[in-house]
Amino acid sequence: MQLHFHPDGKTEKVSPQIALYFADRPPTRFLMDVALGSNAIDIPAGEKNYQVRDSFTLPVAVEVNGIIPHAHYVCRDMKAWAILPGGRKRPLLWIKDWDFNWQNQFRYRTPFILPAGTRLEMLFTYDNSDGNIRNPNHPPERVIFGAGSTDEMAGVHLQVIPKNEADMHELGMAQWGKFMRSRGGAFYHKGE
Repeated sequence: MQLHFHPDGKTEKVSPQIALYFADRPPTRFLMDVALGSNAIDIPAGEKNYQVRDSFTLPVAVEVNGIIPHAHYVCRDMKAWAILPGGRKRPLLWIKDWDFNWQNQFRYRTPFILPAGTRLEMLFTYDNSDGNIRNPNHPPERVIFGAGSTDEMAGVHLQVIPKNEADMHELGMAQWGKFMRSRGGAFYHKGE
């Protein structure tokens, strides 16, 4: 369980609860996360059109069930799409006026298949100007990547099930490789 709190100047009482329901038999299908995102965010004060991109090519065919977009206050527009092996573009998400309160899991009405070789792409656009009514800083201040609500993030997570259960490992290893390349190949640093 992860909870996020915003200071409001007074003591608040929190009573989180969780309920677990157990099935009679083990699952026969396993949901996986395919992540697009970037921590290369450094938005100058006043910038109205700062963009962040990422992509990933699926090594295996997957069934797509849902999508989870994530950003904070100065994100304005978020798009995600798939470029199928034949070149056709399939939209996955377009939120034209992002609101921080919309962080949620969104399910597609009908799951669909993306074949191996599909390139997933995302483009987030940020408005760090005074014209953005959701900007928490007036006057605007530089915004960088970080976990604080007044920092920024850029992420899209596709919830998928590999078409072939034996492909779970390959998809997981491809995602791990993408993550390690985003860290410059260095995950552990001496002294940290």
